[in-house]
This record gives sequence, structure tokens and C-alpha cells, in this order.
Amino acid sequence: MSFHDSILKGGTAKELVKVLLEKSGYVIYPYGYECTYSDVRKKLQKNAYNSPTVRRIKSSPDLLVYDDLKKNVMLVEVKMRTHNKPWIKTDKWKPTRNFGVIQS
Repeated sequence: MSFHDSILKGGTAKELVKVLLEKSGYVIYPYGYECTYSDVRKKLQKNAYNSPTVRRIKSSPDLLVYDDLKKNVMLVEVKMRTHNKPWIKTDKWKPTRNFGVIQS
């Protein structure tokens, strides 16, 4: 699968989750760095991807979900995998835990 195919599949998964949450009565806003900093992302040099600032930006979730009934805001990270059985490597969550988004 090419890089562009992966982007399309990931975007499709994110859009599916967005639609399902909207149908459930939530208000959804795009939140991730892919939409907010897409121009900057293109300009970053490969060695900058390991800087603390870039790692923090990349660890931001994909969607901001607002629950109008509870007046509560939630952040949602959408992961799409092509494997038959869903799984996520433990090391993939480490950057998120470092910034306090997920607590173990």
C-alpha cells in the first residue's frame, strides 16, 4: 500500500468516526495536526520530526468532541489498521502518554 493510499484510508476512518459521533448527537471539530498544521508539516525537515515540539504536535488527537447535554469536551484519536485483528503497539502510545493525554 502506498503512502497516499494509507492517507486516504486513515481519512476515511476518521470521517466514519466523525459521522457516527455526529449521528449520536455530538458536535465534532477537526483537531489534529494534519488539518491545523498541514502546511508546516510539509516544510519540516526530516531531522526536525524528533524535536520535542514536533512530537508534542504529532501526539495531538484527531477530533474534538463536544457533548451538548453534559457540556463536556472530549478529545478522540482515531487509529486505522489494515490487520484483520485490531491491535496497537504499546510504543505507539508512548508519545501521547508523555504529554498527559492518556494516563496509564
